[in-house]
Amino acid sequence: MTDRITPSQAGRRPLGASLRRSFAALLPPVFLLACGPDIEGAIDDLGDPSRHDDARQQLLLAKELAVDALLGALEDPGRSPVRADLVDVLASMDLRVEDPRIEAALKEHLVNDPDSRVRARIAWSAGLHRRRAFLDPLLESGLSDPHGDVVHQALIAIDALDDRMSPEQSDGRFRKTAELISHPHPEVAREARIFLADHAGALVDEGRALQIQARVAEAESLYTRALEIVPGGRYATYRLARMHFDAGRRDQGLNMLRRNGMLLDVPRVSGTIVADGRLDEPLWSAAASASDFWVFVFAHKAAFPSPVASEIRLARSDDALFIGFVGYDESPDSLVVNTREEDGQIWWEDVLEIFLDASLDHRSYIHMGVNSIGVRADASHADGLQSKDMTWDADAEVGAFVSDDAWSAEVVLRFGEPWLPRPGPGDVWGANFVRSHRGADYSQWVRTFVGGGHAPDEFGFLVFR
Repeated sequence: MTDRITPSQAGRRPLGASLRRSFAALLPPVFLLACGPDIEGAIDDLGDPSRHDDARQQLLLAKELAVDALLGALEDPGRSPVRADLVDVLASMDLRVEDPRIEAALKEHLVNDPDSRVRARIAWSAGLHRRRAFLDPLLESGLSDPHGDVVHQALIAIDALDDRMSPEQSDGRFRKTAELISHPHPEVAREARIFLADHAGALVDEGRALQIQARVAEAESLYTRALEIVPGGRYATYRLARMHFDAGRRDQGLNMLRRNGMLLDVPRVSGTIVADGRLDEPLWSAAASASDFWVFVFAHKAAFPSPVASEIRLARSDDALFIGFVGYDESPDSLVVNTREEDGQIWWEDVLEIFLDASLDHRSYIHMGVNSIGVRADASHADGLQSKDMTWDADAEVGAFVSDDAWSAEVVLRFGEPWLPRPGPGDVWGANFVRSHRGADYSQWVRTFVGGGHAPDEFGFLVFR
């Protein structure tokens, strides 16, 4: 006897994949595993932002049951929209199951996959999971990849694996990274420069330690090696120039600083200024000036030009030092101003900071800040940052002005007290100038590397003519 088919049954069709997935979304992962996971459906759902996380979890929970389907999907060009996401799942899966096919497939696709997004994602995941097994393909193929995004991710991954390299791998990394310093991809060139600068910086640090031990020839050799790694590197250049100056080779040291924009010759001028921030007096045309400012960061020892243009101007009379500043700004209506009282906490605003070490002992200095409405804060430091004395006040006039494309400041610092003695011809002061942009991004006239902004042993020089 055969079963009868009712009219209502005759029009039914099997549940489609999309409907099965809709039903599966209502069930907990454990139930799905018990009934057999819809692995193909989960792979499809990786491309749906609203279902991506659930699909990824379902695949990872499936473990060995999902490996064949994941590897097959990675090989399928028709899966292009989700192939990079498949890499993430496989890389995580590789930590959960013992299946050598996963690592082998990821290595192969890192080298030969036609999609740069897939290659970049494999490089990224190798660094994220610190997979030492991927070092050789990252070094050999990742750093030579024709696509800049892949090279960038390979550099980051290799950096994360730095402590797991063999000496031979470290040597290969250095050689290949040195070739990338002029790469057309800006982030590749940046990462390469940071790596090389940090490598050179380690030599400079070693040289400074030797110099303290009076092993000057050895220190000079290390500074020279650092400059071979990063020609014109500002850290090594400054320390080598300072070594000459401190050893009594005054002119050699000063000339090296001057050539590299770390020294300003302050002219003696007639007349004075009204400190209103406008920089419109004739004497400013004769002032020394500098417009190369460098990004300050603690994270590395590379020097990058500041993305915001700034200019500092200096001149002197018999009685005072004149400091002019222009901070160019595409949106001067967005200048950050919160402080209107003298000696307030202006440091998280748009500010010019002035550091002067008149004794050139590389320890003591005065620090003054001026915000974009002319509010100032000043202090003296007898021996570094922790010796701050806010009771000291400079004999000064200060003014600021905001225009359509910049804000500017003028400072008149009068000579005649211990912290700011009247300089004679040829006298040398330590100095630095810092721009705080929106209270968050800092750029310096002379890039400091060890002690933050309050680093008198790394200040530039002023020579009074």
